[in-house]
Amino acid sequence: MQYNIYTIYDKTAEEFGPPFIAVNDGVAKREYKNLGIPEALKDEYELHVVGTYESKDGSVLPLDTFIIHTEEV
Repeated sequence: MQYNIYTIYDKTAEEFGPPFIAVNDGVAKREYKNLGIPEALKDEYELHVVGTYESKDGSVLPLDTFIIHTEEV
């Protein structure tokens, strides 16, 4: 099965956090929401998808990183 690889970018630290996998953007948004980031700090973080992971053969393919919009989260 193919999963997406996500990471959260911290604008203040100017770095990405540890990556995690999720089956789709909706699940990744739910994980992001479960982090409990205070509303006042939400502008300091961005959810990015950076690649794919294939569980059948263990392959990882990078993507040009792009932001997943989390305004509704």
